[in-house]
Amino acid sequence: MYDNTNQRDYLKAEIEYRAGRIRSDIAGRRKRRTMTLARRWGVDETTVTGR
Repeated sequence: MYDNTNQRDYLKAEIEYRAGRIRSDIAGRRKRRTMTLARRWGVDETTVTGR
């Protein structure tokens, strides 16, 4: 039982870590794409991103 609990906790942590990396990767790509489009159209990047 203890071995299964350990393995389950490890897998859960690994999945959460990978999901976080995927989310941050998508957010980074979205931000880069927005900034590129803003530069292309000559718009202030803060207007597009709201930050």
